[in-house]
Amino acid sequence: MTVSTDQLGDQTTASGERIILSIDAMGGDEGPAAVVAGISRCAQENPDLGFILHGPEATLAPLVARRKELANLCEIRDVPDIVKMTDKPSQTLRTGKNTSMWSAIDAVRNGDAAVIGL
Repeated sequence: MTVSTDQLGDQTTASGERIILSIDAMGGDEGPAAVVAGISRCAQENPDLGFILHGPEATLAPLVARRKELANLCEIRDVPDIVKMTDKPSQTLRTGKNTSMWSAIDAVRNGDAAVIGL
């Protein structure tokens, strides 16, 4: 189910480019299932979007596979560590280079995505 951002289907914006969102799929109070459900709904309403999901692939791949509307719209970046609710965000930004949050931010910094969702 993992695809690279250059394989994200043929639906594009009027300018010819898909808008890619970088999503920390492990963020949120309801967990990754709620995040994937949310991007699924978003994809249905906004066909010009693509998504890079950050988190453990073993957790995310089955959730994405159940959503046929996400086929060819998602890239999963396997990141082993997550930010816990008890972690201080400022500390995570300084030391959490192997976290889903850091990976999501890095994707925007590197130009792989236009927008971040934490």
